[in-house]
Amino acid sequence: MTTLLDHTEQRPQRDRRGRFTKGNQVSKQGGDARAKALTPKQRKAISRKGWRGLVRRQFAGDVAAAKAWFGALGAWAYDQQVGAGGRYIFSVYPHPGDPSQYRARRYQLYLLAGPHLDLNFYKED
Repeated sequence: MTTLLDHTEQRPQRDRRGRFTKGNQVSKQGGDARAKALTPKQRKAISRKGWRGLVRRQFAGDVAAAKAWFGALGAWAYDQQVGAGGRYIFSVYPHPGDPSQYRARRYQLYLLAGPHLDLNFYKED
């Protein structure tokens, strides 16, 4: 394994395939330097492109589904911060799963739940 910062740190920075390992210092420093070099307008443009790419790839262009997924993910994350899922505080919000799982549940037609079950099709007039 290669060590990129021999004089400061002896931890390997890359794995056998050349990818940065978790917790390495080189990629963090590079990311921080890149963020400092960009203006706020450039950072906003990059984040906008990332949002559009996420919506296009993961949600087939459905912005409302992407926003709902982020909302559900945020509710779950907040639920975890207050200690839910432990012994005394029960989790209220389930994890929404990855975007493909969320979309599958969102667009699925539930035949055994909903207002159509209230209709009586066998009633005689």
